[in-house]
Amino acid sequence: MKVKDLVLIAIFTSIICAMSLISIPTTVPFTLQTMAVFLCMFMLKPIDSLIAILLYILIGIIGIPVFANFKSGVGVLAGPTGGYIIGFILMALVPLLIKNKIASGIVGLIICYLFGSIWFLMFNQSNITSLWKVLTICVFPFIIPDGIKLGLAYILANRLLFLTKDDTNNKNIENKSVEKEEIEEK
Repeated sequence: MKVKDLVLIAIFTSIICAMSLISIPTTVPFTLQTMAVFLCMFMLKPIDSLIAILLYILIGIIGIPVFANFKSGVGVLAGPTGGYIIGFILMALVPLLIKNKIASGIVGLIICYLFGSIWFLMFNQSNITSLWKVLTICVFPFIIPDGIKLGLAYILANRLLFLTKDDTNNKNIENKSVEKEEIEEK
């Protein structure tokens, strides 16, 4: 793993942490962390994206309040909405199977919704007895905002992709143009 990869992992871990704190408290909080996960999926190699997400979760587990609504600890993951955070891990793996960014984002989001909703249902069986009720609370209100976040992340990733590309080819081009200029001067 190159130093650049490690730096990008650290940067994207920080981005997830920061964007998770931008939230509107509801049963399942509206946050920008999904957009940050999309950015990881679109800009990093799948393994680097996975590492950034795992680091984010680890930071939250050890007690730094990086989960939605400034929460932290194992209790958040073990609670009713913890399945959505764990679902981010599964989202990071989707680009290994689906190379198209938009398609991998959509499939990853569906997997996250599914995993998180089943988790939410398991924790609320005494209050909520149907998957339909869980979907009306935890998924349907988020579809449009998450679709917007997906689109914004895609646009932003395409604008910033030069930051994550390996610049070996650029160096070769620069060296060739310098050599060409030296030849022309002679």
